[in-house]
Amino acid sequence: MLDNEKVNESLNEGCKESLDLMKKLDIETFAEVQAKLEWVIGSYAYDKNPVGLNEIGIKALEMLKEQKQQKGYKTKVTKKVLDKLEKAIEKYADTYVKA
Repeated sequence: MLDNEKVNESLNEGCKESLDLMKKLDIETFAEVQAKLEWVIGSYAYDKNPVGLNEIGIKALEMLKEQKQQKGYKTKVTKKVLDKLEKAIEKYADTYVKA
């Protein structure tokens, strides 16, 4: 597998885990980003273009980080999910933006 493919798949997996967490938390303010995540994950499966994953992944990461700061969510929003998505977004930026 090429390095770009590994980066793309890592981003895809990070977005999927974030989507699963958002669904599990069932917070109304996540609804729009959840819908967009579902769409870009499906779109990526079809065309293998990771641009949408990156754009919506960044929004999801910001929202999840904010939620983690809220009382009662410190343990529900896991560091593992946040770290995985954040690292995938950073690798995407290193591969595509800085290249």
